[in-house]
Amino acid sequence: MRKPKLDIRNFKMNLKPFHAIPGPKSWPLIGCLHEYSITKKYNFLKLHKNGLKKYLEYGPIVKEEIVPGVNILWIFDCADIKAMFAAEGRYPSRRSHLALNKYRKDRPNLYNNGGLLPTNGPEWARLRGWQSFSNSDLIFWHPEKMFCLSQVTPRSHLQ
Repeated sequence: MRKPKLDIRNFKMNLKPFHAIPGPKSWPLIGCLHEYSITKKYNFLKLHKNGLKKYLEYGPIVKEEIVPGVNILWIFDCADIKAMFAAEGRYPSRRSHLALNKYRKDRPNLYNNGGLLPTNGPEWARLRGWQSFSNSDLIFWHPEKMFCLSQVTPRSHLQ
């Protein structure tokens, strides 16, 4: 499959600084935790609904400073997700989902790895690798319904 050419002129015109990305208001000392604990606008147990609310209010890219200095970037558009994966290198390091990683690794009788969300390094690259899917497979993101419709069939080494 042929890669689309990047129009640098259009790309440079649309660049914005990180602080310009829309998202919930962050306050000194508490970040945007007030949206979860005081106003109850969001719920830590309903991340899928949080994502939908943020998408509808702020658009396809949302920055959330959960506590001062700790940002979460919500990306809802497939093209943006693909561009982010391409730009972050072969082995990105993410701090999220450490508890989930520990939970899964402490239960080898149930899980054979940490899973795609909490894993980092070469194991993460293996789990999410484009080589795991055939060239004709597509993933469609449907933010209004907050799920992925997929024609992707995981290869046996991922099961």
